[in-house]
Amino acid sequence: MAAVISLAEGNSGPVNAGVMFGLRMAKITDDKGWSNLYQVKLPELEERSGVDVAQVLKQFVATATGTRAEIIGDTSNRRNMLCAVGPPDAEHLAAVVHFITRALSLGRTGQSP
Repeated sequence: MAAVISLAEGNSGPVNAGVMFGLRMAKITDDKGWSNLYQVKLPELEERSGVDVAQVLKQFVATATGTRAEIIGDTSNRRNMLCAVGPPDAEHLAAVVHFITRALSLGRTGQSP
C-alpha cells in the first residue's frame, strides 16, 4: 500500500491539507522475482507505467502531484520523493496510486512479482 500521511495545516508548500500518498515504483531486481519499491522521478514512472501519472491521478481527485519539496515544502532528506495529495475523502486515490506504482510499472515491463 502507498504511504499515506495526513497533512496538517501550516506546511510551507502550496498544499497544506489533505492526504499524501508516496509514489515509489515497484521493480524486480533479483533472480528470484521479488519486487521492491524504489524512489523514481516522474518521467521514469510515466515511462514504466505507460500513463500520464499526474493526469490520471487528477481524474481520481488528486489535487497535486510532484516531489515532497514542491508539494509541501519539505526540506528533509525525503524532499525529492514523489507524492500525490488528495482530499481526506479521496476513497479511490489510494487504489489508483497502488495500481500505477505496482501493477502497471511491473506489468508493462514483463515483470511480475
